[in-house]
Amino acid sequence: MKNLTKILVSLYVAIMMIAVACKKDEPTPTTPVTPTTTTPIVTKSSAKAITKFSFAALSPVLDATIDETNKAITATVPAATDVTKLVPTITLSDKATISPATGVAQDFSKEVSYTVTAEDASTVVYKVKIDVEVPDALNDIVLVGAKNKMLALDAETGVKKWEFTSPTSYGIGASPVILNSVVYFGSENYFYAFDLKTGVKKWELYTDGNCGNPPTVVDGVIYVGSNGYSPTRSTMYAIDAVKGTVIWKFSIPTGSSITLGASATVANGLVYFSSYNYTLYALDAKTGVSKWTYTDKTYSYSNPAIVNGILYFSASSLIAFDALTGTKKWELPGVGTRGITIDNGILYGSTVKNNDVSTYAVSAFDATSGTLKWEYKLAVQSSALSTVSKGLIYFTGDTGDKVVALDIKTGTKKWEAVSSAYATEGPTVANGSVYVASDTKIYAFDAKTGTTKWEIATTNRSGCTIIDKNGKVYYSSTSGMVQ
Repeated sequence: MKNLTKILVSLYVAIMMIAVACKKDEPTPTTPVTPTTTTPIVTKSSAKAITKFSFAALSPVLDATIDETNKAITATVPAATDVTKLVPTITLSDKATISPATGVAQDFSKEVSYTVTAEDASTVVYKVKIDVEVPDALNDIVLVGAKNKMLALDAETGVKKWEFTSPTSYGIGASPVILNSVVYFGSENYFYAFDLKTGVKKWELYTDGNCGNPPTVVDGVIYVGSNGYSPTRSTMYAIDAVKGTVIWKFSIPTGSSITLGASATVANGLVYFSSYNYTLYALDAKTGVSKWTYTDKTYSYSNPAIVNGILYFSASSLIAFDALTGTKKWELPGVGTRGITIDNGILYGSTVKNNDVSTYAVSAFDATSGTLKWEYKLAVQSSALSTVSKGLIYFTGDTGDKVVALDIKTGTKKWEAVSSAYATEGPTVANGSVYVASDTKIYAFDAKTGTTKWEIATTNRSGCTIIDKNGKVYYSSTSGMVQ
């Protein structure tokens, strides 16, 4: 029994030893290791500069000067600008913000502070100061050609400020044009440029004939016609406005004694004008090469008008052309129209139908279709272009010695004023006044009532060119540079 017990104990011990040995051979489970993730450090931008500060509503657009060192922004706006509600357009560094916001009107009559905040929340303050341009002392004047003199008159009183005497005896027959304080005008066989402030001549150019129509100035080039008489041909000139040198000239190809109907109109890179050989010309503005022509059965008294790529012209009929190609858009046969003016989709002009004097009128047409809107009967056809301003249209004519104001919507007469003699040039409207030069006097009428503000006696040959207090120029309405 004892031997059996020993055997059983030995067997148990052996089994336990085998079990322990087997357990030691099993691999010890390994705890999984989670990889460590490193979050990148992001540096926020500290950029906080105003890179551009401009006023898009001004014409031309005005970019202010930015002094980045002193964080100061400055600009000088034209004298007529209302600085109490200017709207700036502001460009910033990437990811920066600004307060007050861009595109929000501000009162710049005083210094305005703008706070720019970078992405990293750092800030900087810019000070904005806007100055208003001081009007030139020679502004607020009327320029008008009288005999062989160019007169400069105070626009408010009519008092003479200065005069320029032309060396030619024929006189100054066309309204002057002003560009960069230089006055341009023509007379018999000469075209002149002189300093507006001093009256000193800058240059003169001998032409083939009488420069009897006002010049047109576009992109530093003067376009002016000279009317030649046998054997000289009438010629359209393109002249460098600074040097006074001829860029090109185009002579009427059908012989002598054919005068130009009116001033040139320049648009779309073309120069448009009519002549008394019954032809409307469209020339390349850079070369003077003819691009297209239109021939009528009679001649035109006024320069064409161009709006939205449509050219409006009249000789024996009132016609709308595609300005680039000369293709007709519409035509009103037999409606002779002088002094074409376009305003807000309405065409105004002094009309006569089929040369019947009983049909003289100032008429208003839909510019898109030619449909008649209204007409105001005249005793005598007006020879000059009408001027539209603040809901009224002004013209000279009727009995030959009147200035008339009509409501542009209805054609109802608002007022009329009588001048001392016939005024062949159209009125110029500026400063709340209507300026008219008749054969014997120059007048300033109140634009709302027609009341005479002042008048001076002088023998005139041109219309009135006005420089208002803020330096803006208004032209006599027979000029190619009409207001």
